[in-house]
Amino acid sequence: MKILNYMKQEKYVTAQRRVLLMGPPKWGKTWSALTAPNPIVADFDRGLAGYPNEVYTIPFYDTKWVMNTFKIKWSAESFLKWLQTDALQLDKDQTVIVDSLSTLSDALTVELDAKTPLTRQGEKDSFWFWRAWSQWLCDMCNAFTRLQANVILITHEQEIRDSETGKVLGYKWLLKGQDFPPRMSQFFTDVIRQTKRTEELKGKVKETFLWQIKPDSLFPLLCTRYVTEDKFVPANWSAIEISNNNEQQKEQL
Repeated sequence: MKILNYMKQEKYVTAQRRVLLMGPPKWGKTWSALTAPNPIVADFDRGLAGYPNEVYTIPFYDTKWVMNTFKIKWSAESFLKWLQTDALQLDKDQTVIVDSLSTLSDALTVELDAKTPLTRQGEKDSFWFWRAWSQWLCDMCNAFTRLQANVILITHEQEIRDSETGKVLGYKWLLKGQDFPPRMSQFFTDVIRQTKRTEELKGKVKETFLWQIKPDSLFPLLCTRYVTEDKFVPANWSAIEISNNNEQQKEQL
């Protein structure tokens, strides 16, 4: 086999993980994500109150800080600039947590709406807006793939219901637009849904948060690099750690 001088051979045992983590609000997605190695939170939600440990955060929710730091008044634009510059210096044993896509997309809506040109009829050009919307999201996800650090993008889920019966037919991530949302999963190595199991023990209700990592009829796009037969695992990074697969394989030999 001919080997070209610009080709390289390497094992991808510790390759970057890009996780799209979705679920209902207030179901512990952020705290679960913080179990990832050396987390750095790109914070749009300001939802870390009560977290017991110290954590590095970047306060993109703070418009004054954004202006002073990036000389840009838009938080979404400054976040993309950060991804394409400073974030490239992060190591492979760190994890960027974006909390959350839902709030980030709200900021993006405001920014693009302010930049949308007018048509000849004096109305805002909706075609321009949605093209710019899809392109910005694509640029963000492409920026994720260029990082050495792991990435967890947290987003809320949306129920898909039958219009007549109201029956839940499935779930999807909460994101506007028709062009980009259907293809967003292609940028991620793992698509995970946060769920919880509720049990009543001795008159007390116990909630256990879980990650659904295998697809079903309600959400067929779930996937993971972690090799397992389990559909649900504890909502913890260690439960999907690739090195655990390697240890299991050694034990079987």
